[in-house]
Amino acid sequence: MKEGQTSTLHRGSKESAVQGGSIGIILMVALAAVAAFIVGTVWFGISDSLLLEPALFSGTMAAYSIGGNDSAQDIAIFFREGDTLSFQGTQQGMPASIILTRPDGNTAEIRYGNGTEEFRPGDTLYISRQSRQNATYLLTKEQPSTDVALENGTWKLTMIDAALKVPLISATIEVTGGEPGEDEPVPQINGFSVESWVRWNKNPTPASNNENWATIVVKGDTNDNRQYHLEHDIDNSRFEFVAATNATGDKVVFSSTQPQKDVWYHVVGIYDQTDGTLAIYVNGNREASINIGTGGLRPSTGPPYQVGARMGSHFIPLPMSASLTAPSQD
Repeated sequence: MKEGQTSTLHRGSKESAVQGGSIGIILMVALAAVAAFIVGTVWFGISDSLLLEPALFSGTMAAYSIGGNDSAQDIAIFFREGDTLSFQGTQQGMPASIILTRPDGNTAEIRYGNGTEEFRPGDTLYISRQSRQNATYLLTKEQPSTDVALENGTWKLTMIDAALKVPLISATIEVTGGEPGEDEPVPQINGFSVESWVRWNKNPTPASNNENWATIVVKGDTNDNRQYHLEHDIDNSRFEFVAATNATGDKVVFSSTQPQKDVWYHVVGIYDQTDGTLAIYVNGNREASINIGTGGLRPSTGPPYQVGARMGSHFIPLPMSASLTAPSQD
């Protein structure tokens, strides 16, 4: 019995030793892991973000009527209390930035102006449009003028702690002061149209050679210097639109409509440089078109613009018995 007890006690002592050794190994591994973590965070700079606390901010974001004018609104940010912030990465405050989402769903480009290097409790900053063409917006301490109002729609504004990348405040703001879409970049249209109402009070067929190619509207005063020319063809049986390029010279499109006496016609010539289209419309119908290239029209050294013909012009005017005024609405 004693031998059994002794044996049992002996076995128990060995188990305790094994357990104690295991715990020691675990503690050593844990301490090594902690030491490695500390070294790693210091070495790689990770500890900075783990030890920092996010900036404190309490305030409001709302639409602001510029100068009390409800037809022109921007966004105002009022700082009630919290930590001093800086939007320009200076040492004067905790770093912050703004994400602004436009009503069309696109993220706007924000530029930081005066007053954003140090944003303190009690301050107000304003977001206004800086450039219509580039769709950029300005955050500044100055109250904006009405010509930089934001477009109508729902804006989303989020201010974030730039160091920790966490939001400080987020708001959805409805701007209702301006015209819908007024701040969308204005497309640049390279081209033009020339139009006129025409009615013949006599038979359009020329009675003499000086009634051929009756002019409606022309830029220039000779074939060599004209830039465009809305006119009739040689015997006034169709309308035609001529445009001249540096590369190809005069190019012309003819209507299928044949003008008749005592009938009003709405005649339009267009040139679209975007795709090089030259076209003629009569009474709203596109009757002919060609491609003359996208290089643009040659400059004209003649008179800037004339209706019919003037003294000194080498073009045949529309006969005095024809009318270029719009038809009566009676």
